[in-house]
Amino acid sequence: MTPPASRGLVGRFRALIALEAALTVASLIASVTLRRTLPVPLQEFLRADDDAPARALAIAAAVGVALVMAMMVAAWIGLWRFWKVAPPLLLASWIGVGAVTLLAGPTVQTAAMPTGSGPAHCDPLATAGARDDLQRSRSRQ
Repeated sequence: MTPPASRGLVGRFRALIALEAALTVASLIASVTLRRTLPVPLQEFLRADDDAPARALAIAAAVGVALVMAMMVAAWIGLWRFWKVAPPLLLASWIGVGAVTLLAGPTVQTAAMPTGSGPAHCDPLATAGARDDLQRSRSRQ
């Protein structure tokens, strides 16, 4: 029988696994859902990238994404059930995330904007101060 203190730790550990899985899924959903909130030039870049013929590297990245996601789900299940292979599998899947990110090439994602900003403020050079700073730094070079 498991001591009560261990049961509490197991519960917390499983809560962290569930939280990681939920945050990963939420991140993927937000990435797709919030594409329309990007500035127009970035939306055009994404549309052109989606319409471009498939490159060998893009196909490899897509296969890599499928493999990495399968590894990650298997690792979460393994961690939940305390399989010995799960921790190295989770590490390998996160290394795979990095490799797939590099293979995928340039990416565009939304990010949280500061309070009081909105679509009109997406261009950091739109303010006079930023434009002046850029001109000064160019003149020094």
